Amino acid sequence: MAKKSENKNKKKVIAAITAAVVVLGMGLGITLGGCNKNNNIVAEEPPITIENPIENPIENPIENPIENPIENPVETHTEYEYKQMCEEKIENVIKDYFSNKYSKNLENFDLGVIDKTNGYVYANATVEGQGRFIKVDFEDKITSADSYETLYNNFKNATRQDVKEYKAEGNIFTQISSSLKNTFLDKVVTDQGFKDALADEGISIPFGTNNWEDVVSVVNAKVINERNVDISFIDLDNSKTVTVRVYAALTLQENTNTQSKIDNFNQKDKSYTIVESKDFSTFAEPVATQSPELGK
Repeated sequence: MAKKSENKNKKKVIAAITAAVVVLGMGLGITLGGCNKNNNIVAEEPPITIENPIENPIENPIENPIENPIENPVETHTEYEYKQMCEEKIENVIKDYFSNKYSKNLENFDLGVIDKTNGYVYANATVEGQGRFIKVDFEDKITSADSYETLYNNFKNATRQDVKEYKAEGNIFTQISSSLKNTFLDKVVTDQGFKDALADEGISIPFGTNNWEDVVSVVNAKVINERNVDISFIDLDNSKTVTVRVYAALTLQENTNTQSKIDNFNQKDKSYTIVESKDFSTFAEPVATQSPELGK
């Protein structure tokens, strides 16, 4: 009997120890992992460690940010720069028009003046060595502009299709010496007969005019026949475009070539007939300055 009682006590001790171990294990599991909604014990994930953490990090930071950046900044130029840009664009359009129409190239192109009253561009050039005086009509691309800036905006996308009319005539100044050219023109503008012909058109030559450059910015001359030469004065006294026909009673012997013809014109009495007279205006000549962006 005593032996049976001893065995029974041992079983009670073992059961108590087993229960204690189970309770301890459950407590440890709950502490380490916690329970899910079904009170099942789950393992806790180890914590994530960030090396070199950034205080208050910026999402998608920009390198070298600009304070108050301007979206799509507008490029600006001075009026002088706009004039240069206009003249370059106009020259390219005229050259492209000419080469496309005549399969030849305009060379030694020199844009003389832009007439914003009538929409014309006057220029000198050579074609296969022969001088040409060119008059190109661009109509409202010029007449609607009030400055070189607006003129450039009108022309920046221009093509040869924007040429409304193209005219070219001979230029005898490529066939004579520059000194003979100046003598010829100076004699014309100071001749009383020329002044009287202009007066009939309401045009007066300023007092004290000694040479053609005092009253005109661009000029051309072409031979009409053995006794007549047409001279076109563009921008006469800053207000007119005038073509005058100059007559002199030359003989055939005095017309052996252009040089001798003009030389003999200078020696003869001449008469004058106004062929064409138009009002004229151009854009104010800007001061030669650079924009700040280009000057940097």
